[in-house]
Amino acid sequence: SKQWYQRRVRGYIGCESGLKQFVDEQIASWKDDVEGLCKIARSEPQLAYSAFLYGTSKRWNYVARTTPEISELLRPLEYIIKEAFVPAIVGKQYIPDKLRDIFALPARLGGPGDQ
Repeated sequence: SKQWYQRRVRGYIGCESGLKQFVDEQIASWKDDVEGLCKIARSEPQLAYSAFLYGTSKRWNYVARTTPEISELLRPLEYIIKEAFVPAIVGKQYIPDKLRDIFALPARLGGPGDQ
């Protein structure tokens, strides 16, 4: 069935009207995950960062690659990463946009690989 396939592939298959609902549901789950990692980062920043990099971020990167034209819908996720997660792992309350840009760089370009 279509629902089974959608769950197995973890991408969106269907009409455009359901796309926003699908992405919003995914973002709500990912935001919960990132908020949990922010709590962990207070005492174990390396652990939180590893969990983010090798687990949490892989799920939305996959959806972003397999679901066209959703970059605008992912803005709430980028907001929580910039405003909560990155400050939590570096031990600051605020980080400037330039530092966030560095965190977005892949390791081969001198960044930590945080998409």
